[in-house]
Amino acid sequence: MRVLITAEILRNRVVTGVEQYTRQLIGALAAIPDIELTLLCEHPRQAATFGHQIQYLIYRPPAWLREFCYVVAPPRRLGQFDIIHCPTVLAPFYNRPGPRIVMTCHDLSPLMDPGWHPLRHRFYFRHILPLRLHVVDHFIAVSHSTKKDMERLYRIPEDRITTVHQGAPPGSFPENGLKENYLLAVGTLEPRKNLKRVIQAFVYLKQHRENVADRLLVVGSKGWHYGDTFELLQRHIDSVQFLGYVSDHELQRLYRKAKGLIYPSFYEGFGLPVLEAMASGCPVVTSDRSSLPEIGGDAVLYVNPDEVLQIAAAMEKLLMDDSLRRTLAKRGLARASRFSWERCAQETVAVYEKILNS
Repeated sequence: MRVLITAEILRNRVVTGVEQYTRQLIGALAAIPDIELTLLCEHPRQAATFGHQIQYLIYRPPAWLREFCYVVAPPRRLGQFDIIHCPTVLAPFYNRPGPRIVMTCHDLSPLMDPGWHPLRHRFYFRHILPLRLHVVDHFIAVSHSTKKDMERLYRIPEDRITTVHQGAPPGSFPENGLKENYLLAVGTLEPRKNLKRVIQAFVYLKQHRENVADRLLVVGSKGWHYGDTFELLQRHIDSVQFLGYVSDHELQRLYRKAKGLIYPSFYEGFGLPVLEAMASGCPVVTSDRSSLPEIGGDAVLYVNPDEVLQIAAAMEKLLMDDSLRRTLAKRGLARASRFSWERCAQETVAVYEKILNS
């Protein structure tokens, strides 16, 4: 089976959830026999990182096009493939008959709240993407929650969408080790991630309870409308430390040593940090909405992300109850073991086979 992955997102230096999905899926697909994998990318080195068995096509659209590149300047020479898989919500036009197209949808957050994304993202999701969905033969949703959003917001029939969960980070399951006295928050500094309320909750807890935790560590890049959150970080620099973007290796170390991950995001299509934390033996506090209960199951503590005091109470509960932390860590490891990139790749190939045989 000849499969082309549109890997334009590999140009990003900062690896967030969608980039992680693309990298891990490519690596797992490359290990499956009878899959002849080619990447559509901007530079040969982007394909070389996965090994010599992966071929590549070079596609360098003008930088200003970004998410509109496949609309304005679609790539050529695509007819030689059986499947074109777009791991983002971009898809190239082509003249039929031609390859079958699979698109992975991670979330529809630009449609949920105009304050969560810049104008160009909202414009693409509202006005460009709906016109392009007809070229897609089948969709992969990274969660049942995202699948329901696709059915509701784009009226995509249920039988054109398959849910394929992402995998736990490879090699992240921890050995027994001592925890350090800090809480961890992970996510891009942007309104949707709700880091402002995480900081407010921690500051409130420090002011009203003694000796609960030394500090809150915040990991993530500066994103859309990060100013208010960053200003709050600077105001409470004595108890909240902003680490910025860190490597995968360093992030896993932070998970393993933390007393808990605090992740009350307003909306997630999957919520990879929750899975990463569980796979590292780190107890989790997260939101009671979107895909997060689907990923966390009974292995995490849930809060209303709008309520600062509820987030603070969950922090205190996690910090003060050693038995609860051990229980959540054990449950989290067990739950994370159900998710793997090998399984993700196998279920993805099953989608390819389904549409080729239909």
